[in-house]
Amino acid sequence: MSELRKPPMLASTRLGDVIIDFANYRLISNKKQSKIEPRVMAVLQVLLDNAGEAVSRDTFIDEVWDGNALSDDALNRTISILRRELRAFGYDGLVKTIPKRGYRLDYPDQAAPGDDEAISDDAASEPSKYRAAILGGIAACLVAVIGGAAFWFSGSSSSALAGETDLPYHGEISRVNIRSAFHELQTRGMPTDIAVEALVRTQSYDAAIEELNANRDSVIATLSPQEYIGYLHQLGALAFDRNLELAVSAYRQIVQLSPEDTLALTQLARLYYANGEMELAQSYITRAEATEFGSERERLAVAMNAAIITQPPLQGRIDALRAVEAEAEALGESEIWARTESFLVNYEWLQASQTDDFQDEDYAAWIARLEVVRDAQMALGLQHEVLRTRCQIALMISAAGDRRGAIAEYEEILELEVDLMRPHQMHVILSNLALLHMELDELEDAKMYNDLALRSLRNANLNGELTHNWYLAAQIADASDDRETACSYMSTALQAALPDPGHDYLRTYARELSCEAAG
Repeated sequence: MSELRKPPMLASTRLGDVIIDFANYRLISNKKQSKIEPRVMAVLQVLLDNAGEAVSRDTFIDEVWDGNALSDDALNRTISILRRELRAFGYDGLVKTIPKRGYRLDYPDQAAPGDDEAISDDAASEPSKYRAAILGGIAACLVAVIGGAAFWFSGSSSSALAGETDLPYHGEISRVNIRSAFHELQTRGMPTDIAVEALVRTQSYDAAIEELNANRDSVIATLSPQEYIGYLHQLGALAFDRNLELAVSAYRQIVQLSPEDTLALTQLARLYYANGEMELAQSYITRAEATEFGSERERLAVAMNAAIITQPPLQGRIDALRAVEAEAEALGESEIWARTESFLVNYEWLQASQTDDFQDEDYAAWIARLEVVRDAQMALGLQHEVLRTRCQIALMISAAGDRRGAIAEYEEILELEVDLMRPHQMHVILSNLALLHMELDELEDAKMYNDLALRSLRNANLNGELTHNWYLAAQIADASDDRETACSYMSTALQAALPDPGHDYLRTYARELSCEAAG
């Protein structure tokens, strides 16, 4: 495949009220953004370079297809896609067919071509802040890999749910999911009997967590100090992905009883890291690094987490993770290798996105690497890790522009994730499905999945992240021409939002809707 023309002059420009982000192949407005095929974006730039003038087929061959032979169907298809994308942003009829001469782009009446402008951080991120805030950008599913979730308990909200859709939880927890939940303890030869018995009996993670927590005060009198630490580790393993307040409480009590408990220190570092409390995360991982390790696997696990938590520069993280991965592979530690590889793919993708130093073919290579990770985790019975890796794959499929493929992957993940009952992970999957369907103008499906995402957080009392789903609910209502409902959702979003500049985009959008809440 020939390399696409990468225009050297424009990083971005404006077409009316739409930002054309050539560097990242996006069209951006205050209400939406769309990922554009690189070839389509290249054609758009040629048209912009020659705005108001007819561009011949030969020019497109030279500028976009590097002089290679081009069928009429290929050019027609590309122009058709470009027109459809522009139409979605309210600009229909900008690309004109000029018989026997080619195609011409006419600027919209309200805007004339200006000087090339770089997209400011705020301008570039504002339309996509919703996606970034929910999913953590490219690292969406990786947040869960290292830290469980970036959610904490907060006060209840009086707002009504966007819908009454039920979460699709199954009635029985599979044996593979039970084994997966306690894999870390079993690998270390630690007890799991009490938690497994409670989970099998109740068939509910929440009920098992509540039961173990309620019995903490009574069992301490009947167990030895070491046995009680084992009890707390079982509670921590159950709560890690589902009740962070209790997980932190259990691990902190372990550290009080056993200051050099490497697993408890590492788990606390991961939890605080995911919640953005970097000083605490770094202090705990530093303490973990200073402990006496019981095995090479334990040492590598700490080194892997330390590479992420204590290496702020992206390249520093990548270098440190590559060293851990090479050592894990040499030692036959396939679990550590798989998790490290998933981080490496994520950070390499993030780095390439920042510098725009990758081609379409790189997506296929990254996905192939993640599929190897997924297969290794499946062989180890790590269902909780398998689904996170699949979430990464789906996110990358989406970023590559295959929305239908991403939806199919997310739907399969959702079917399997429901048995693990991890509200934050359910929220990530459901929110991605809502976004993808909204991008495809399938608004009923978008609303259904967003309602489920809202419910997944509300049922777990994880209200801190609801703001962004209310914002999406407003966007869906607005796209459905229901301005009154959109304003109602924006009012709820603004009430739930933290008072910081990062949420200014909510008020901006409310003003665009002419909502009273924008004042």
